[in-house]
Amino acid sequence: MAERGELTLEEAAKRLRVSKMTVLRLISAGTITASQVCKGAPWAIPEAQLSAIEGTELQRARLRTSDQNQKVMNFQ
Repeated sequence: MAERGELTLEEAAKRLRVSKMTVLRLISAGTITASQVCKGAPWAIPEAQLSAIEGTELQRARLRTSDQNQKVMNFQ
C-alpha cells in the first residue's frame, strides 16, 4: 500500500489526529475517496486525499455536528 501512496484507516486517523470513526464518516460523506477490495477488507486511502483536507477548516473544526444548538466546551 505504501508503494501505491495509500494509507490504512488507522494510519489516516493518526495523520489527521482524529478517531478511526471520524475517518469512516469522512469516507461515508464523500469527503475522502477510499476503497476496499471487499467488505471487511482494509481501507485503502490515497495519501493525496488526506493532503487535500489537512489544514482546512474541516480538519481544524474537528468535524463538529451541524446542530446549531451544540455547545463547545474548551478544556485547558
